[in-house]
Amino acid sequence: MTASVHDFLANFSGGGLRPNRYEVVLTFPGPVSSAVGGNVAQKISFTCKAATIPATNMGVIDVPFMGRQVKVAGDKIWDDWTISVLLDNDLLGRRVFEVWHDMILAFDRNVATPEFVNPSNYYASAIVTLLDRADQPLQSYQVDGMFPTQVGEVQLGYDQNDQIAEQSCTFAINGWKSDVTT
Repeated sequence: MTASVHDFLANFSGGGLRPNRYEVVLTFPGPVSSAVGGNVAQKISFTCKAATIPATNMGVIDVPFMGRQVKVAGDKIWDDWTISVLLDNDLLGRRVFEVWHDMILAFDRNVATPEFVNPSNYYASAIVTLLDRADQPLQSYQVDGMFPTQVGEVQLGYDQNDQIAEQSCTFAINGWKSDVTT
């Protein structure tokens, strides 16, 4: 039995997930938001040019049994998560990550701010929501226990015409959950 285009389309809900239809909402630790000022969460939500649905890996334990290696599930491992942010002239999209990074461990003194001596105080979260073509949410992913490990470079050059500057920020994360996970 040969499938037809009609059969294919009948099994292709909504015309396919569009990778350019998403929203990212980051929360920031209170001291970071206070130090930067403005509505930085809203700014990042609008200027987040690219993000991913975060990855997770399941460790594998090899258990020897009668000359063979039986594989059983090990512990979950969370990959780092990276976003890309467009920068405008207020540089708030860069400044917030520089300040957060500096408060965790200062650039000049190699010490944490008093608020961030306890790691749980510098963690934040994010929600990545996939949208359909009518801006209706399809599924959301909540990223938990995150902090910036790399504030990416900003590429500058005389040949960078007709472009908006952007940067990446990479976060260590302690987990994520979606609408369909428990």
